[in-house]
Amino acid sequence: MAPLTLDSNLYNDLSNQYQNNKDNITLKVYRDALETAKKYDKEEIQYVLFKLRYINSDVNSGVDEINLSINFGTRIFNILTGRQYKLAFIYSILEAALDD
Repeated sequence: MAPLTLDSNLYNDLSNQYQNNKDNITLKVYRDALETAKKYDKEEIQYVLFKLRYINSDVNSGVDEINLSINFGTRIFNILTGRQYKLAFIYSILEAALDD
């Protein structure tokens, strides 16, 4: 599967808006990102949501101890790098764009 950065202009646009404003996400930033997302068709919005859900899903190796260790480590890494906040921002924007 191709990375979203190569596969979707929508993801790139929202990711750039997040990166440029990550220290100060305001209502204006959120509204601007929502307007950006609304410029794309429904299928691309749904595709990006699908890919983000896949990327963020838990590992299932068939061995509970391995699953627990990998998934716990991934969650800690995501928290430390701020990735969870970015994903929450993009998810929220995309879901709101679908509602309109």
